Parts: sequence; C-alpha cells; structure tokens
Amino acid sequence: DGRLEGTAFTFGADADADQNNFNVEFESSSTVVLGFAYKPGEYEGTGQETFIEFYDCAGDADILQMEIEIFAGTSFIVKRGGTNRLDTILHVMKQDRWNYVEIKYTPHDTTGYMEMRVNESVIFTYSGDTNEGSSTVDCVRFVGVETPVATTDDRLHLWDDMYLLNSAGTTNNDFLGPIHVETILPNGIGSDNDFTAVGGLNWQNVDDVPTNDDGSYNTSLTVGDKDLFAAQTLAVVNGTVYGVKVNTEARVTEAGVVKIIPKVKSGSTYGDGTTTGIASTEYIGVESLFETNPDTSSAWTVSEIQSINFGYEVG
Repeated sequence: DGRLEGTAFTFGADADADQNNFNVEFESSSTVVLGFAYKPGEYEGTGQETFIEFYDCAGDADILQMEIEIFAGTSFIVKRGGTNRLDTILHVMKQDRWNYVEIKYTPHDTTGYMEMRVNESVIFTYSGDTNEGSSTVDCVRFVGVETPVATTDDRLHLWDDMYLLNSAGTTNNDFLGPIHVETILPNGIGSDNDFTAVGGLNWQNVDDVPTNDDGSYNTSLTVGDKDLFAAQTLAVVNGTVYGVKVNTEARVTEAGVVKIIPKVKSGSTYGDGTTTGIASTEYIGVESLFETNPDTSSAWTVSEIQSINFGYEVG
C-alpha cells in the first residue's frame, strides 16, 4: 500500500538484493533537489545500509559523488565518493513508519552544498568539497534492501511520492515539502475526439491500468487530430498543485515516424507538451510536465484540476 492511497514502490526482495538499484537519470545539473516518502522495513543485521547515491554519469565512467547510508535506523552517514565520511547524524528512522525525506545537493570542490530534511526538519547541512566528478550531477540511485533475508513484504523498504528538481527557472526550483503524487485517469468524453476508437469509446481505450496495449486503442495519422478526455477528480483536495504530468503510451504500426504532442485543456485554452517523434512498433512512454495552467499562466488550483481535460495530438 502507498503512503496516502494507491501503491508504493519497492525492490530488492531476493538473495541478490545488494545488486538491486533503481536509477533516475536526467540532464546534467549543478544543483538538484530530491524528495520522497520512505517507509523502512527490516534493517540489515550489521546495521549499515546504503540509502541514496548521487552520480556524475556524463563521462565514460559513472562517478559516485555523494552517498547517504542508514545505520540501524538510528543515524545517517554522509560520504563523499563513498569513502570520505563527512558526518554522522543521529536521527531515528523507525521501521514501518512513513517519513518524508528531502535532499538538496550541489557538487563542487570548494563551494559544494548538501542539506537533508526529514519531515521538514533540517537534520544535516554541509558546505565545502562535495565533488568527485565534474561539478555536475545527472543520476540519482535509490538503493534496495541489502540483506538476503528480506524476502517478505513486511521487511521491504517502501518508496512513494517522489519529486526531483533542478534549481533553474522561477517555479519548482527548491524544497517543496512533503508532497503527494496522485494519479487521475480518463473517465469520460472530453472536448476533442478525432482519433478512431478500436475496442471501445475513446476514453475507455486509455483508462486501463495496467495498460492493455492492443486490446483497445485509439489511432490516427492525421496531423492536428486530438483526443482529449475528462478526468477523475482529485482525492486530496487541500494544498498547492505543483504541476500536472500527462503520460501517454504510443507506437506506430508500419515504417515511418509519427509525432505526438501531450495536451492539457483548461477553460478554453490548450497547453502543448513536448513534441515527440514515434518510430517504434513497440509501445513507448511519452511524458510532459505542465507546471502552470495555460489558461492563467499561474500555478494550478485544485478546482482547475477537477475540471481539466488532457490527452494528445498528432504533430
């Protein structure tokens, strides 16, 4: 089960768990801010487990920049390059309880910085040499359970409600606090239904979880054709909306490239995501993040999300 609703993410439930990692790669950044909900299961008998790692992967070799370990749930150990211990922070992380962890990291030889927060309390800051690579970071590694006894669900570490930011721009460039990521699915006809539906109504062909691939789908080759859908309402209605991400899966059925544009519509205004060329006959994911409402050019409100249309267009 997830932290507030839905499901959580876990890995490493076998004897090779020390090799189970989940990497998030992104464009090289001088500063990143990471947040996630974390519910530890059973800690390793020896106590010390790798938790989060930051890498510089831009060159020929993956360079471990910074590493954070958990020691028996009672403290965090921060290392540069995996060997140079910078500090040990006494902080209890009890098993089977959700916590919200946030980390800001700037790699640099002299003016580097790292700050760690748990449940909005600052538990660690460090200024100085935080760099083992090229003063950039482009990969975060979530490290799984490191003990072969972690074979049952109640021993696994759980992760949920993640965000990852850089420091660029004027929005979403610093700590967000304990956010919640909520999935809303199509639940009705939207303002545009130009694609040909195969297997059901347009919205019914894209509301399946997990994706039902070719059991039902929508198809078009006409540039400008759009499919937009009404959406489920949010379950969590208090707080700030930091963005809307539209996720689409698409493929082609013959040789060639077809472009797809993720879309949102608020009021009478359309918002366009990043145009992506599709040449694969296997389904691939296409994602676009809308940090502001295209109708107001301001942050989204809950009421605007409750009446949103979203979908895609042939580019």
